[in-house]
Amino acid sequence: MASDPRRQALVDHLRAVVVEGGDYNRLIVSHGDVYLQFIGSRGGDAIDCEAVTNRFLPAAAQLTPKREQELTTRGFTSRRKRRNLVRRVPCADADALPAIADETLELLARAYGVDADAQLRFDLLLGDAEPTANVELLRAMKKLARLRDMPSRQAVYRGLLASELLLVLDPDSDDAPHVVERLQGLPVYAAFTDWDALRLWEPRGWPYRVIAGHQLFPLADDQRIASLMINPRGDIGGELLMNELRGLAAAARRRRD
Repeated sequence: MASDPRRQALVDHLRAVVVEGGDYNRLIVSHGDVYLQFIGSRGGDAIDCEAVTNRFLPAAAQLTPKREQELTTRGFTSRRKRRNLVRRVPCADADALPAIADETLELLARAYGVDADAQLRFDLLLGDAEPTANVELLRAMKKLARLRDMPSRQAVYRGLLASELLLVLDPDSDDAPHVVERLQGLPVYAAFTDWDALRLWEPRGWPYRVIAGHQLFPLADDQRIASLMINPRGDIGGELLMNELRGLAAAARRRRD
């Protein structure tokens, strides 16, 4: 395996995860729909390795029980706020990286059936963790899910207007919102309260911009979207329909004026 040209490329990218960037560096190693994702920090002594699961794989790439066992026997387990299987990999110094690269290539072959000569894609994203949190909004959303009464709903609306959300963008455009689906021919957008919530929807992440709620709702109203999903696939979320968006937009405009 030492002669595999992909090995050195993988070692070099893994080294960047632990010696460059910031406190939240990511490396996505992929072949088609299959991927492993490494998350670490500059100066860190360990890396999280995430292995894509059937939830995010098309039918043709689904893991058989035997192949999934290749992951679990190597210590990959489920974790809270993760949709893929995860394993913590010690990485005290650069000497550990070749062994991590070797096991990665072996996993791609044995668990996912990636050919030994298949070209791999390396996406390296260096930087710090997204700080947006929206703690009060999430608290209000949990209360609404429990009580389902009008005072709780109004508290969520107030929280949304005061929030900053991660609005996912069309990856093929500079700043246009991503249309996650269509409802009666009209676009549906998605926004997230925090980075962890976004990764429950797409573990590899997605282009986004942070936008204040009082700016987002007039935008949604002007663009006549059918609905706005909040934290789709998340642990706590919901969907704002057109009439709710119109009301929130009106409240935002009154606040602005």
